[in-house]
Amino acid sequence: CGWCRDRLWSLPWLDPHALRRSNRTPLSLRRFQANAGMLQGFEGVLKMRMSIEPPHPDGRLSAPAADRNKGPILEVLKRALPERGLVLEIASGTGQHVVHFAAALPHLEWQPSEPDSSMRSSIAAWIRLSGLANILPPLDLDVCAPEWPVAHAAAVLCVNMVHITPWPSTVCLLEGAARVLQAGGV
Repeated sequence: CGWCRDRLWSLPWLDPHALRRSNRTPLSLRRFQANAGMLQGFEGVLKMRMSIEPPHPDGRLSAPAADRNKGPILEVLKRALPERGLVLEIASGTGQHVVHFAAALPHLEWQPSEPDSSMRSSIAAWIRLSGLANILPPLDLDVCAPEWPVAHAAAVLCVNMVHITPWPSTVCLLEGAARVLQAGGV
């Protein structure tokens, strides 16, 4: 997320010399340990990016994991999502999920989002190829931004982010979802 990207290397408590100068107070040690968690989160993002196959000639990217898990996730979504409204997908990745879900749940409007521009290009390519009218163009959405480019949603879906990003990104996701979800939203 942008919070991590913008702050990670500028934080003085990442510097072991700064930690030593602080006499290792409990607060600075906790901050150092929290940053170690952020670094592990970035490792997860790198592993995920490395698992993406080379681009198709039409610009689509494919992740084998998305093909493996889209069916089981869809079965849960059929039971959990509302009858109508906008579903905001956070961290849409390659775009495979949103196209699969939108085809199976045409009564919903789908809004993919992704902070990575190369992934947004892939999402757009998947949408073009699908021909589906219930998917909006992908948005550049940083979960830690104070304002999201979507004001209201009936549901917020996040499949591709929490397990591979640092904890502050998850906190931002929950705070942002609370701001945009309509009453009774999922």
